[in-house]
Amino acid sequence: MGRKPVLAVILIISQNLAMFSQQWADAVKRYEYYISSEKYDSALYFAEESAAIARGTDGEKNLQYCRLLRNLATANYFLGRYNKAKYFILNEAATRESLRKTSDPDYIDCLEAAALICRKAGNYEEALA
Repeated sequence: MGRKPVLAVILIISQNLAMFSQQWADAVKRYEYYISSEKYDSALYFAEESAAIARGTDGEKNLQYCRLLRNLATANYFLGRYNKAKYFILNEAATRESLRKTSDPDYIDCLEAAALICRKAGNYEEALA
């Protein structure tokens, strides 16, 4: 196989990866629009869609997916679904810990969000932990 066919294959693969990333990025943009418009049901739909696309293309063990977990937690929080919000925010924290990103400011924000969600759910002792 010559050099040109290899470059062509690499180009095709990178275009396909960009297309899949673009698909979940579009869903994130819609999530951001609906969350800022206080249309939380629609925001949750697009948060779920972007997470599903990213899970299928990029997997769950990366910082981009952590951000999508935060979107799921946020939408559920605003809908009053505190247990679901807690589930997603704790998954984000665990993923950041497994990636050894505990000195990242987003990890600290994640822990603060988890405490807020626990407090709002009435789990005061868990919020302090």
